[in-house]
Amino acid sequence: MSIRSVAMIAALGLLQMGCESESASPPRAYVDGETIEGAALGEGVSVFRGIPYAAPPVGDLRWRPPMRHESGGGVRPAIEFGPACPQTNSMGAFFGLIAEGYGHGADHPDIPRLGEVNEDCLYLNVWSANLSGEEPLPVMVWIHGGGNTAGSGMGAEYGSLSHEDVVVVTINYRLGVLGFLAHPALSAESEANSSGNYGLLDQIAALEWVQRNIAGFGGDPDRVTIFGESAGSSDVAYLMTSPLARGLFHRAIMQSAAPINQTRSLEAAEARGVRHAESLGLDADPQSAEAIAELRSVDCMELVRRYVELTGGSVAGPNVDGWFLTEPLREAWTAGRQADVPLMVGSMADEYTTLLPFFLPDVEHTPEGFEESVRNQYRSAAERVLDLYPAETGEDAYWARVALGSDAGFTCPSRYAAKLNSDAGRPAYLYHLTRAREGGESLGAFHGADVFYLFDMQLGFLPIDDIDRRLTGAMMGYWTNFAANGNPNGPELPEWPMYEDANKPYMDLGDEVVSGEGFRRDRCDFMDEVAGR
Repeated sequence: MSIRSVAMIAALGLLQMGCESESASPPRAYVDGETIEGAALGEGVSVFRGIPYAAPPVGDLRWRPPMRHESGGGVRPAIEFGPACPQTNSMGAFFGLIAEGYGHGADHPDIPRLGEVNEDCLYLNVWSANLSGEEPLPVMVWIHGGGNTAGSGMGAEYGSLSHEDVVVVTINYRLGVLGFLAHPALSAESEANSSGNYGLLDQIAALEWVQRNIAGFGGDPDRVTIFGESAGSSDVAYLMTSPLARGLFHRAIMQSAAPINQTRSLEAAEARGVRHAESLGLDADPQSAEAIAELRSVDCMELVRRYVELTGGSVAGPNVDGWFLTEPLREAWTAGRQADVPLMVGSMADEYTTLLPFFLPDVEHTPEGFEESVRNQYRSAAERVLDLYPAETGEDAYWARVALGSDAGFTCPSRYAAKLNSDAGRPAYLYHLTRAREGGESLGAFHGADVFYLFDMQLGFLPIDDIDRRLTGAMMGYWTNFAANGNPNGPELPEWPMYEDANKPYMDLGDEVVSGEGFRRDRCDFMDEVAGR
């Protein structure tokens, strides 16, 4: 483990990370031709907020690849977080659901607030306790979740890992319609004949910024780890697949990994973009530049609202455009053509407790209803599903639906990603978080629970006891060891075996942190068969 023991890590509080200390001279760093001035947080940690890593993607730069930020020289304040990218407040609803699961109101004062939203949003933040840079530290670049339609890189809690001998970077990237709209006219004006992958191109621009500048914050540009949760985890997989991201990172962590599935084609994405333009009343020739000029003149929040109406708020993602992605993910990974880097990957035991209310808001959990949905979805394989996920009561039906959704959507794909990296001769480490906090039995180990542990998020609606503190310490140790060495193991931590498909070893992050074998053998073997994996 790093400089602090597990016990000391567990004692660190979120409020400490948010408080700034008095300093005779604010911390400074030199970035792309200008000096930026941050804030000292105490215990040697400095934070630099709201650093532009690309030009504002507004006006004629809407729906174009990110352009290099032009510095003005002099000294730039880096005290305030930059605005979040345009989105609805779906993350607030998600946190409210968690608060309700622990017996609080959805309007609890500790629920994170979205804050300012602006199309000028391509900013990142850096936390470092190593500005002197005598010995460069590993760098961890966080890619937030939120379906690629919500979320941001702002939040005091993200700096907690900077106490662990790593430099932490969090980023914003374009979301939803502004980050992933493809359209024939956009492709026509592109030198790469590409459109729709802007949010992922933003992430590449941020990683290029890290390569150019992170040494000035005491970070090692040759030890960069990308890590993300949910849609952020999917984005890690896309970055591992994209030829444009090669050499920009050296380890990868996928938290609640989405399936390594076939990716939408550019043509399919363009057709969806045309439908979106039509929903705004634009009936010009979809191949014409006038159609895009009109779209670029529409208010960004109106675009967001119409996009949500058109898609139902579904997850956004990239397409195989021949540039950012030259082939579908599954094709690349099964052939071992993903990035040659160590991978840590895992899931929560009960991912769907916090997702069912969004995916199936009006469903009544009965054995009959569960059986009907299984037969509709799995058809000839339905009997096997019902054997693996039995439901005799309404409560059984609820938990069977949670288990089925969690396994199909996250748990088994995580195992599959570990298998593919291992099959390619690269280290892989698989985990499964099973800890259910006291008082939230209806939530269990919910989607996003790992984020609360990893960043030591101490929020008033979230109960914390000694078991939770020990788990936070263990996860911080594993994650930062992996960033340093490509291996999560270290002193004072239970041994985490490398994944190999014969025994399917994994780490159980639960009431106790222990390793096991034969991970989800029956259920995930079946899921792999159904998915053609």
